[in-house]
Amino acid sequence: MRSNEEVVREAYRLAEGSVLDGHGFRALFTEDGTFNDMPNSLTFRGDQIPQALTGFAGIFPMFTGNYSKCM
Repeated sequence: MRSNEEVVREAYRLAEGSVLDGHGFRALFTEDGTFNDMPNSLTFRGDQIPQALTGFAGIFPMFTGNYSKCM
């Protein structure tokens, strides 16, 4: 079993613009897991999660840096 930190680091790697693997990102969630967009009060489930990730990448393309030093 991976540590929480390893899962979070993998999530960041999959969500960055150079990789942007929505289905891999979704695979990190449990079957009933949710991805919450807190500022907009939106909750994404299942196949909505990779779609949301792709949408966010289109809106915020400049956020594709290396976040490994943030953790």
